[in-house]
Amino acid sequence: MGIGCKTVSKCVSQYDLLLASCKTASRALSHCMTKLPTHNSNARGKTRLTQEAIIHQVYEPGSSCEFDWEEVKLTISGVLRKFQLAVFTSSYSNYGYSLLYEHQDTLAFMESHVAFFSTIKGVFREMVYDNMRVAVA
Repeated sequence: MGIGCKTVSKCVSQYDLLLASCKTASRALSHCMTKLPTHNSNARGKTRLTQEAIIHQVYEPGSSCEFDWEEVKLTISGVLRKFQLAVFTSSYSNYGYSLLYEHQDTLAFMESHVAFFSTIKGVFREMVYDNMRVAVA
């Protein structure tokens, strides 16, 4: 996941809060960023060590949940089949819930949400979707 901010305004407001608590922008950024070593390969196959920055976000319980589809390939009775996995992940606890469907359609989208909210016996204040046609259809 790159930076982890869902909207530009959310990133800007979090950055502004950090700036207010720190004296300089560089101190604010070093406070909230972790530099992790990563390996990048170029076209010739040579690998070099680089660093990428990650901004850690803090969430309140029940504030946000992310939804996305994943493709799953299963061999059933010797036949390779593709399925769609509806995946819910709580931003606070990283709790995951998933359901398997044959198709990624509006019915599966709605059924998965009803099942998820029934299981957790509640709702989140914000649901975050990533470029899905079925979420806006």
